Amino acid sequence: MKFAKTLLPVFALLATASNGLAIYYSDFSTNNTTGTGDNLNGQDGWVLNDTPNIQIAHIVDPDESPNPSVIDYWGALGGRFATPDISGNVDLTHSSALPLYHAPTFDVDFSIVESTGTGSALNLDAFGWTLKSATNTDLVRIAFEPNSSSSVNGQRQIIIYAPGAAPVVTGYDVLTGSAYHLSLVLSKGGADGVFSGSITGTGPALNFSGVIPGEGDALLGSFGADWDVTEPAFTADAGTNTMIFDNIAVVPEPSTTLVAVVSLLGLCVRRRR
Repeated sequence: MKFAKTLLPVFALLATASNGLAIYYSDFSTNNTTGTGDNLNGQDGWVLNDTPNIQIAHIVDPDESPNPSVIDYWGALGGRFATPDISGNVDLTHSSALPLYHAPTFDVDFSIVESTGTGSALNLDAFGWTLKSATNTDLVRIAFEPNSSSSVNGQRQIIIYAPGAAPVVTGYDVLTGSAYHLSLVLSKGGADGVFSGSITGTGPALNFSGVIPGEGDALLGSFGADWDVTEPAFTADAGTNTMIFDNIAVVPEPSTTLVAVVSLLGLCVRRRR
C-alpha cells in the first residue's frame, strides 16, 4: 500500500506533463455565431501579428463529413476576408514547450482555396507552416509558393526552408481546392536537430527530411500558419487566396513518455528499498 501511495504522485506528475506537452486543436467554431469572419486571435492560445478580427475566419467545409447536413468549420488565413495591415508575413502562432529530444510530431489538414479572380489572380499569395524555437528562430518552414508557370490553374510549388541551407524546391505542387495532410517530426541528432515529414493528398506523396544545425537541444517554442503577402516577385499586393486548416496536433513521441515512466518508477523503487 505504501508503494502504491508513492506511485500516485508519480502518475499524477506524468499525466500533468503529458497533457501540458500535447496540443490538439480542431474546433474552430468555438465562440462563433456568424460562421465567417470570426476572430481566433487571443482564443485558445492563438496569436495573430495583424489587426484582430479580420484575418482569421471559419469556412464551412462540406466535404469534412459524409453527412452534408453536418457543418464543420475550419480555421483560415488569407485575403478572402480582409487586406492585411502589415507587409510581409502574417503569422498565426500557438506556443509549445517540447524539446527536440521528445521527438515532437506536428500534424495538420489543410487546403488552399481561391474566392475570386481567374488567371494571374490565382497566382497571388504564398502560404506555409512554420515551426519555431523558443527564441523565435525558424526550425523549419514548409511553404506553398506560386510561380509564373502556375498562374492558370492555381498550383503552388512546395519549398522547404531550414536554417543554414538553401531553400529546397521539391518539384511537387499542391493544387488549389484539394485537401492535404502535413506530418512533420522534429528530433535530436547529436548536436543538431533533424526533421522528416510527408505531405499526402492529391497526387503522389512527398517525403522529405533535413538537418537543423546546432539545434539538438532546442525547444519547439511555437508552431503555426503563415501568409506571405509579398512573396510573388511580380506583385506586392495581397490576393484573395486563403489557406484553411483543421485537426492540428502537436504531440511528443509516445516512447519518450514511456522512458520517463520507467525512470520515475525506478526512482520510486530505490526510494522504497
